Amino acid sequence: MRRVLAAVLPVAAIALVACGKKGNPMPPLPNGPSPVTDLAVEQDGSFAVLRFGYPSMRADGERLTDLEEILVYRATDFPAQAVSAAQAASHADRAPVAGERRRQTAARRREEAFFASARRIARLSPRVATDRARGAEVEYRDSLKDLLTTAVPRELAYAVVVVRHTGERSRLSNLARLPPAVPPGPPQDLLAAAEETRICLSWRPPDFDVAGRPVEISGYHVYRRLLAEPEFGDPLNATPVAATDYADTSAAYGFTYVYTVTAVPKGHEKTEGEPAAGAAMAYRDRYSPPPVERLDALAEERLVRLVWTPVSAPDLAGYNVYRSTGKISARLNTAPVEESSYVDSTVVAGHSYLYRVRSVDRAGNESADSPPAPARPVVEP
Repeated sequence: MRRVLAAVLPVAAIALVACGKKGNPMPPLPNGPSPVTDLAVEQDGSFAVLRFGYPSMRADGERLTDLEEILVYRATDFPAQAVSAAQAASHADRAPVAGERRRQTAARRREEAFFASARRIARLSPRVATDRARGAEVEYRDSLKDLLTTAVPRELAYAVVVVRHTGERSRLSNLARLPPAVPPGPPQDLLAAAEETRICLSWRPPDFDVAGRPVEISGYHVYRRLLAEPEFGDPLNATPVAATDYADTSAAYGFTYVYTVTAVPKGHEKTEGEPAAGAAMAYRDRYSPPPVERLDALAEERLVRLVWTPVSAPDLAGYNVYRSTGKISARLNTAPVEESSYVDSTVVAGHSYLYRVRSVDRAGNESADSPPAPARPVVEP
């Protein structure tokens, strides 16, 4: 046994020494937050809208339960070569240790290059991040008005960093790039006019973009909200309207609407301009239904039967029947007659009567008179 141990121990010692000479062991996983990897940006008028998943994990695979803040950075005209070089270096060596070292070095250089040209534009606390979250996605709007009214940058680059209560920071997120477009100014002289079954809008194109330069417009988006609602929703039109007028046929009577219009610059269909000054419209049903085209009065001894052609109207409530004797005219029905016929049993035989019928809608609007129909109940011998 002693001879066996004596032979084994030197071999084990050699193995241990040899293992130590092959390279440094992998560093332990840090306890910082996992970096954001799904940062995306798009332009909405004079705003850059950033969206990314709410941070929920640490780099060691544990749940992130002590989020302190999310830092948002923006760089102007950050060279793409800085990112592509780092990405190339990170894939240049597939060796387990040396490759990882190169990747970490490239990532660090990438971050240093970005932070050297970027500035922090926001610090989002967990509460603010939660308030801005839509589901599991955080949304942040960066105003570009100051940039777009001066020297417009060729490209903007955004990134975020996640910070724990302990101060440990995540690595830099993926970079989200945006070549900003200068949005148009607001359309001018927006007007709303009520018509039966629709509200008609008209406006003038904007003369300039927000930087005061001439602008070409490819179309418009029309927005509507109720007066009591604080914000506009999605546009009424699915695709930009090329003309400078629009008919809203989905408006309902009895509501007060507020409209606005935005312009879309040519070549930048996803970039809307400033909204036009709102136009309000109290939409009321003041429109009469069509009149009855024919009325017949059939006289008998003690009654007169009235028959008329029915009227087609989506909000028709019925008909009002009027009878006149000389200069005196009176409505015979208390509630609208729903059928296209009526029996007047309050007549006196031998007297002459003149009848008219008006259609009426649910708002109480009456049509013009039908053609008159005379009747004289007969006196039986």
